[in-house]
Amino acid sequence: MILDILKIILPFLGGGLAGALVNEWLRRRNSKIQVIPLIERVNRLVSPELKGITLARVTGAPENRRLEEIEKLREYQLTLRNTSTVHLQDAEVQFEFPVEDVEAWASRPALSKTAPVPVDAIVTDPWKKGFRWRIPHLPSTDSIEFSFRAVNPPSDEYEVALYKTDRVVVERSKGEPKARKTSWESFATQVLPLVAASAAVAVGISALGIWEPKGNNLATLDEGGCTLTVISSFDRFASGGWPWSGPWHISLLSKLAEKPSRAD
Repeated sequence: MILDILKIILPFLGGGLAGALVNEWLRRRNSKIQVIPLIERVNRLVSPELKGITLARVTGAPENRRLEEIEKLREYQLTLRNTSTVHLQDAEVQFEFPVEDVEAWASRPALSKTAPVPVDAIVTDPWKKGFRWRIPHLPSTDSIEFSFRAVNPPSDEYEVALYKTDRVVVERSKGEPKARKTSWESFATQVLPLVAASAAVAVGISALGIWEPKGNNLATLDEGGCTLTVISSFDRFASGGWPWSGPWHISLLSKLAEKPSRAD
């Protein structure tokens, strides 16, 4: 939407100060680091509330299955939302938990529907378990869900990092993050006032006649004892409105003079 508005505004700015301001704003916006949230929707211990009920899981081979009681089971439900202006391509996200016994699931992004691809996680701490996915396409405003279940974790902490992108970083957020200014709001509050001021100055200068698109040119040609003088000028017809869009008034004046002959 902003780009469409700029396509309308920039022709009127004539590449002047306001146009330079808009170009600088776009350059800074596209070059700075942007933060996207990992929304922590669930981070809780799962425990039975009925008396006499316990948590257990099936272990062993199919022919020798048995139940193993679980003291603590922690569940995580996380949403990675791309709130940046960058369309992420093949970015990788990694999670690390302070326990080895963890199960993980990753859904397809809500918009792109491109399945995340599991890749080997790089974990330096031997007491931690890591999971890593490559996300083929996560455009702006898209989101992807992750779920984890950790058995007997020592704490509720975990780590997350984003790789293969140099302009976007991830930040944990408990619950819905505070709404950040949209690109249009940022543009409206930072650039539009300067653009309007520059346009007002241009209108004032044009109305006072200080800046007029007019000019003239003088050319002479000496040939065969004669001098040809051509005066060309251009000016605009009064249009009564701004910005002026034509038409032009062009005039030519030529004069031919014969040089006097020299007596031998």
